[in-house]
Amino acid sequence: TFQIGKPEKLPYREIKQYAEEEYTGCFDMGESFLRSGQTAYKSGDLKYGSFELHQACERYYKTFTLVYSGIRPKSHELKVLGAMVRSCSRGFANVFPTNTFEDNKAFDKLCRAYVEARYNRLFTVSKEQYEYMLARTELLREVTIRECAARIAYYDKMIEKEENSLI
Repeated sequence: TFQIGKPEKLPYREIKQYAEEEYTGCFDMGESFLRSGQTAYKSGDLKYGSFELHQACERYYKTFTLVYSGIRPKSHELKVLGAMVRSCSRGFANVFPTNTFEDNKAFDKLCRAYVEARYNRLFTVSKEQYEYMLARTELLREVTIRECAARIAYYDKMIEKEENSLI
């Protein structure tokens, strides 16, 4: 009979290398989507831009999960991805405040933009909603940079511990 072996724990040096490679690939794509969203704002194409901002948020969330745990979630839902990253780091807690009706409505539009900005001809986004989406996406970017840097610094400490224990 064939038996699957138990997974081995990777050395932290390999974990860090994987995290850095995934960070670069995933984060850079988020940057491209954010730039498109910023350009769309300047040209007034808020429907298209809302899709681009959704994509940027999705990439930033996935960048963090890849760096933090090596996992690439399959979901495209920002509510699901947001809950996932908040369970790993409190740093993401206030990225999308939902204190007001307007905030909730704008965040809901951002979440729906993945599908509706492309396929629902009646989908609209107000300038105020878009400004919320853009500002919050830019904040998510900053938090992602900070939280990923902290996780990589943790890997550095663990590499040092691991390698010192071999001496």
